[in-house]
Amino acid sequence: MMHDMWLASVANRLAAAPIWSIPLTSGWLPATIIGVALAGVGILAVASIWNDARNREHDIAEQIAAHNDSLRDQHELIQEQLAEHAKERINAEDNLHRMVRIPRTIWLVVGAIIGLIVGYIGAWLVSDVFVVFGVGLGDKVIWSVALGFAALGATIAALAALHGWRRVLAACLTPVVVLAAAVAVNLQYGEYTTLGSVFGISTYQQLQRGTASRSTTSVERWLCGLTDAQRQAIPAHGSVQSAAIPATKSGFKARDAMVYLPPAALVDNPPALPVFIMMSGQPGSPERAFQASGLADLFDAYAASHDGLAPIVVSPDQLGDETHNTLCADTPVYGNAETYLTQDVTDWILDTLPADADARQWAIGGFSQGGTCSVQLGVRHPERYGTMMPFASELGPHNGSEQSMIERFFQGDRAAYESQVPLLAMKQRGKSDQMMLMSAGENDTDSIASMKRLAAGAKAIGMDVHMLEVPGTSHDWHAVHAAMNAELDTLCKRLGLSDRARPISQFEDVRVLPVNEDKERMQ
Repeated sequence: MMHDMWLASVANRLAAAPIWSIPLTSGWLPATIIGVALAGVGILAVASIWNDARNREHDIAEQIAAHNDSLRDQHELIQEQLAEHAKERINAEDNLHRMVRIPRTIWLVVGAIIGLIVGYIGAWLVSDVFVVFGVGLGDKVIWSVALGFAALGATIAALAALHGWRRVLAACLTPVVVLAAAVAVNLQYGEYTTLGSVFGISTYQQLQRGTASRSTTSVERWLCGLTDAQRQAIPAHGSVQSAAIPATKSGFKARDAMVYLPPAALVDNPPALPVFIMMSGQPGSPERAFQASGLADLFDAYAASHDGLAPIVVSPDQLGDETHNTLCADTPVYGNAETYLTQDVTDWILDTLPADADARQWAIGGFSQGGTCSVQLGVRHPERYGTMMPFASELGPHNGSEQSMIERFFQGDRAAYESQVPLLAMKQRGKSDQMMLMSAGENDTDSIASMKRLAAGAKAIGMDVHMLEVPGTSHDWHAVHAAMNAELDTLCKRLGLSDRARPISQFEDVRVLPVNEDKERMQ
């Protein structure tokens, strides 16, 4: 017992170390890693060019010296004739020598070209042909991988062609180049925001029961009764903590959730606040959904101009494991994910946090697989979620082919599978007064196409639909951050926190798209 407590204490101290909070999407660490890799490859290239030049000079000098030795005792006239002949011979031999001994620089260039081709084709196959992650990775990620392989190809070629300290440098540089390529991809995608997130080390404290008082009044009454002294006592920032949400009804094996409590939730008598459920993509985790989206900062900024009011945000684990795609459904493969999300998570929030129970005050969203999940659950459970906010969602659950999903997850029951497909569920419902705020990166063409079909279907049954794209982004968290920033005012107005909202069209880093009602798209 004492040993376990000691281990837990050590683990907590390690998790609290400042090193785990070092950012990976900006700042000195990613810049240093990429800079060292580029500088190292540059040094290898310069050293190779210099070495080739020295070798050439040395070869010519040796040949001239050999000829001079053979001519030393000859007659002056014969010497001049032979010298002229020797120069011609040296030039011929030098040309032959250069043909036979390939300069080391050429090896590096060839290695880089081969690496570039292999990296690009490999990333393209993973992204657009086999679609390993369910969606395309985007051109920026593909080129980041290709350039990383180019640098790796150059260092491998240097290992084979160079000698001495240059070979040692190439050996040391190889893992740095691999790491730099990974950092470059992460800069494009924005998945791992801190060093701790790479190793799954949480820097957040566990939410203690009683952190937030139970609500006894509505937002409107709370604002009316707010005195100047109480307004001054509202914290400047909300709190972000992790929480274990028990799977009482579902039995689903979930990882800890993340919870954002806005400043207004931290006062002694908080109002009943709206709730926003935000889910990560797959692979992903609740913690990365918070960190990569920059969610807490965005909601804090909104709260700062609204008397501390903002939605409570809960990021539950809909996956159970990085490698699992549960389809957000109750299946025999990964367990009862839908019951966990719609019942266990809901019950825990209402029992633990100062949350409003009205479905109109609840929104559900997510990125990628989490975005798809939010549309599925939002359409299937209008009694719980009044608003959906998907980022880069697909048309429906995706884990292999349609037939394989039906057989593996739904035991051959096509009707059970089709009930999880949002467009078919919309058609079945026929009418809805929900809101849907949809977005995707400009270069994420697959998600854009899916978004347009979902938006048309949602509008056809009466939903209030808003659709936008984020210029210069792909299937990444940068698009999520920009879209969330633009949609937050509209979301909070819908959730009853304000009677006005800045129009989405006024945000310069997003582009509003028209929503065309087309009932044929629902087929």
